[in-house]
Amino acid sequence: MKEFNDDFKSELYQTIEDIENSSLVEIVAIFRGSSGKYRDVSMWVALSLMFAVSSFFMFSPIEFDVYMIWLFTFITFFLAYFLTEIIKPFKRFFVSKKRMKRHADLYARAVFQKGGIRFTNERIGVLFYLSEFERR
Repeated sequence: MKEFNDDFKSELYQTIEDIENSSLVEIVAIFRGSSGKYRDVSMWVALSLMFAVSSFFMFSPIEFDVYMIWLFTFITFFLAYFLTEIIKPFKRFFVSKKRMKRHADLYARAVFQKGGIRFTNERIGVLFYLSEFERR
C-alpha cells in the first residue's frame, strides 16, 4: 500500500471500521504488488532472445570469434532475464490476461479462506483485493 498516502489509508481504515461497527459484515482490504512471480515468463523471454542472438551469429555472413559468440549469447540471456524481472510493464505484456486473472482470483480466495473471514459471527465477510501487477 506504499502507493497510497497516509491520509487515504487512515480514511480507508476509518470507513471500514465504521461499516463494521454499524453492520454484521467483516471487511478486509488487501493491496498487493502482484499475485504471482511469473518467473517462467522472464525465462522464456530470455531464452527467446538468446536463441535469436545465437541464430544471428550462426547465420551471419561475418565471421565471429567463438568466445565472442558465447559471451554475447550469455550476456543476452542474463540481461533479458533481469530486465524482464525489473520492468513490470514489459513482463505484463508477455503474460496472458487469462493467467493474470486466474492468479489474482486464486490468491484472493486463498487470503479469504486462510484469513478466517468466513468464520465471523454472522458468516458475512467481504474482501477487497487489489493486485497492482494484474490490475485486478
